[in-house]
Amino acid sequence: MLVNSINITSYNATLMKKDIQTATVTIFDDWLRNAVNPLYLGKQEMYKRLKLRLLIKNSTDELCIINISNFIKQLEVCTIKFDGLSFYYDCTLVSQNHTRFKKGWYALDVELKAPCAYIPKMYGSQGGYDTHAITVGGNQPTSCVISLTSVNASTLTVNVAGQIYVISNITGLPNITIDGELCKVLSGTANKFGDTVMAQFPILNLGSNLITISTSAFNYFSCTYKERYI
Repeated sequence: MLVNSINITSYNATLMKKDIQTATVTIFDDWLRNAVNPLYLGKQEMYKRLKLRLLIKNSTDELCIINISNFIKQLEVCTIKFDGLSFYYDCTLVSQNHTRFKKGWYALDVELKAPCAYIPKMYGSQGGYDTHAITVGGNQPTSCVISLTSVNASTLTVNVAGQIYVISNITGLPNITIDGELCKVLSGTANKFGDTVMAQFPILNLGSNLITISTSAFNYFSCTYKERYI
């Protein structure tokens, strides 16, 4: 098990048990008087819950307490990857409790919440192609990061599944990034949001997504995203 890319053995911890629940789903509906069928008004998908029990084992109680303290600090805001599973979980800590069994042996129970389980994905292509089709799995739409290297154009238009992005006043041969994760538009490392016309940051839908670019004069195109599951 990895927490923020650190193996939990660094904290003398062993995962004994895990319980990963699907997201809490609330359906909003109403059945009006004299109506034949109810009205479906929408839904809300909330956090997944992860409950873990770990064994912390060290030579003294003091070293165990230090291990627990350092481990909990990592769990406050973390990315978790379990052995044997492809999924990642971006979590925040909900609660924790530890119990002493005997000298140098502690059980640590923690509960975390995560918006989804996900598998990182990347689509990449060499320059010279202005149309790209990306098929997204999972069961939730997902934000994405669009990157083009060494763009040779003064104005760039990118269509991401019907969402239009027009970036103007491009100079040199910069790398252009439309980052739907961090909500940024960059030319190299410079903020390009003020020269960008758009309605929202890019989102990929489940299934096939067509991305078109107004020029093929760039070195490399990539789209990174997360295959998300409730």
